[in-house]
Amino acid sequence: MPAEPLRLPTAPAESTEATEQATLSAVKDSSLKHPPTTDSRSAGKQHSGRNKADQSNVSDAGEAKDSTKLPSDAKAQSSTSEPAPNEVHKNPVRQSVEEICQLLGDSHEVRQEITARGVQFNTLNVLIDFGTKDKHEEQAELIKSAVSASQKEFGDQGITSEQLEKHLDTLVTIERDLGHVRRLSQNQGLNMQALNFLTQMIRLNPGDGGEKSVNNLMAYAVACGIKVEGFKQEAKELMAGTGSVLPQIPKQEPVSKEEELKNILRDVLIGLAIGMGVLWLFL
Repeated sequence: MPAEPLRLPTAPAESTEATEQATLSAVKDSSLKHPPTTDSRSAGKQHSGRNKADQSNVSDAGEAKDSTKLPSDAKAQSSTSEPAPNEVHKNPVRQSVEEICQLLGDSHEVRQEITARGVQFNTLNVLIDFGTKDKHEEQAELIKSAVSASQKEFGDQGITSEQLEKHLDTLVTIERDLGHVRRLSQNQGLNMQALNFLTQMIRLNPGDGGEKSVNNLMAYAVACGIKVEGFKQEAKELMAGTGSVLPQIPKQEPVSKEEELKNILRDVLIGLAIGMGVLWLFL
């Protein structure tokens, strides 16, 4: 007879289901009794640290990207630091006009302060003229009368001799500087009449640098039928900066009374020495 195959004993279905339920309950009990170990916690911390590192890298990259962009103020400063493409260079005409306008503006401020305190305009001009010509005695007499008239009109608010003398020293220095600038401009071959007229027109409209007054003059000239096309060539020659071959006169510093007396005595002694030498030769 053929042998029958061996059959392993099998548990009934109910017993296997009970076994699975018992296993699950045991796993749950063990998880409640034994919480997660430090390895699992460290793994969680490493995961959160990685997330923070990724976020910091993203923020650093964003800041680096933003740092390449200039702020609006920096852009404005960089744009203003660059010279304008149509800026006119310092030619003799422009340099002379700017210096004269600056000196005239300084003189105007001091003059206004003096005249506002009772000194007449014509009297002030005479006082300045005496100062530029070193007529100190005449200037001192006129200062006394000007101060007396000012204090008579304004009382204690009138100008004093010390204040007027200080202002006059400033104005005399400005006038000498103006004369020096005008001499240099004349030595460079500039037309002083045109230069003085231009500075007056610029001072009429200091806000726009004389643009309105000069354009107004050009409009009137064209309306009168005056040909103005020739000014372009002359302007090119002036802007070329070809000055005169004459040397520029150095600015003379004001000489004090002591130095002036020393110079006079020196000249007298030199003259006496030369005269005595000539007499000794003939005798």
